[in-house]
Amino acid sequence: MIENISDDVQDGAFYFLLTDKKFLQICRTKLSPILFKSPIQQKICRIIFDFWDKYQNIVDSNVDEIIVSAFKEDEQNLVIQYLTKIFSAKYVKEYIYDKIDLFIQKINF
Repeated sequence: MIENISDDVQDGAFYFLLTDKKFLQICRTKLSPILFKSPIQQKICRIIFDFWDKYQNIVDSNVDEIIVSAFKEDEQNLVIQYLTKIFSAKYVKEYIYDKIDLFIQKINF
């Protein structure tokens, strides 16, 4: 089902899950990691949610320490490339949120 969301919206969702407390808090109860395309995205999502559940806070500047270190050494470079990509892109929060919200509404029917 996540195929219905473009890659840039998925990446934007990860950016805001990593950096925006309100967005994460809302999405924590609405998004399942299994909805994302790749196993790496799914694992990142689970790590983000676990961190939120434990600390009630966003990963943000601790992304290398928390996210990258959770992957095997042979996967870390790929994860770093992905995180660099999403942190270097520009996202419009309202656009991302609206697309995610619309998707969530569709899958809940």
